[in-house]
Amino acid sequence: MSLRRASAVVILGSAFGFGINLLLTPVLSRLYSPEVFGLFSTVIAVATSFVGISTLRLEVRAQSTSDDGDTWSLFRLALAAALASTLVSGVAAATAVVAGAPLVWLAAPAIVLAGSVQIVGAATRVRKQQYRHLGFANFVQGAGTGIVQVAAGAVSPQVWSLIAGFLAARLIWLRGLFGLSKATRPLRVTWRENRRYAVTAGTSAGINSVAGQLIVILPAFFVGAAVAGALAMAIRLLVSPLAIVAQGSSAAAIGEVGRLIRDRRSSLPIVDKAIRDLFVVGLLPCVGAAVLGPLLAPVVLGQEWAQTGSLLSLLAPGALAQFVGSPWGQLLNVTGRSDWLLRWDVLRLVLVASAVGIPLVMGMSVAVAVGTYSASQVLLYVLLVVIVRRSLRVST
Repeated sequence: MSLRRASAVVILGSAFGFGINLLLTPVLSRLYSPEVFGLFSTVIAVATSFVGISTLRLEVRAQSTSDDGDTWSLFRLALAAALASTLVSGVAAATAVVAGAPLVWLAAPAIVLAGSVQIVGAATRVRKQQYRHLGFANFVQGAGTGIVQVAAGAVSPQVWSLIAGFLAARLIWLRGLFGLSKATRPLRVTWRENRRYAVTAGTSAGINSVAGQLIVILPAFFVGAAVAGALAMAIRLLVSPLAIVAQGSSAAAIGEVGRLIRDRRSSLPIVDKAIRDLFVVGLLPCVGAAVLGPLLAPVVLGQEWAQTGSLLSLLAPGALAQFVGSPWGQLLNVTGRSDWLLRWDVLRLVLVASAVGIPLVMGMSVAVAVGTYSASQVLLYVLLVVIVRRSLRVST
């Protein structure tokens, strides 16, 4: 299956699922207050930072191995690393609650585990090139999140209802773990052979994950849950649906490029074509959000969410750049250039922290912080595409 066709299969499932989620957003915004949604988004953002490093990107390493037993050994090691991360996040959450944080932080380890299972479960489908299964699972996750959150919110519009939707929708990925019994090597042997890769790629993924969540975490800390909720809703409406489509493209890219590398064939032409496709697909929703967001947000979401519209406009340029560039970062792991990705991730962390943090520390509005953040995203993802293309040229 070509990269374009594989991406389309995954993207369709993802888009339909999240489309249902988006259609439920006006109901969701009238069930939950910005404060409640902001607290939920902050907990998710912090827990997702653990998810970024949880599997040490061993599931990506598994895409380029030729032996099926070695592949499943890597998947099993990725899951073991995820369980360790879940334990660490649980200790951190319990400590925070004892120190006075809300009880909802105790849900963090469950979120870390669910997010990690999603990563490994999706990777097993990619390895077997089961793109239709992957698209269906993405559909269930996307649609299920919104359906459960609305149903639970109708009974009790609290942060626990939002978390229940997040967790329930990710149960679909457990099915992808059924092949772990095919692993042929002990965990310690697999770890010894892949330790260097795991440390580099895992550190890179962890830094990247933290950088990606700072846009929610820093405003929540400096400005409060209500403003963070309005910003998180803007991210939900624009960045999240684009990210799901990009994630589908990334999954297909890893699978197809991994296959071409195993066959010692050039993958640069199909990646270039896919980059152009993503730009065309992402341009319309981003321009629409930039122009119509301030007008439609109060009507669609309710007047208390009016700030979301202006934030949508500011996020749009960076969202387009992220949509076009983000699917290709993991190809640096596939081509053995994990150190390149680590350097880019460190640069991203520094730029994002500066772009968001400096305006907030100086007492500027969250709109200024979001605008500088969006500009930093454009610079970062243009650079990432340049680096990935160079890596693909070198690897052939």
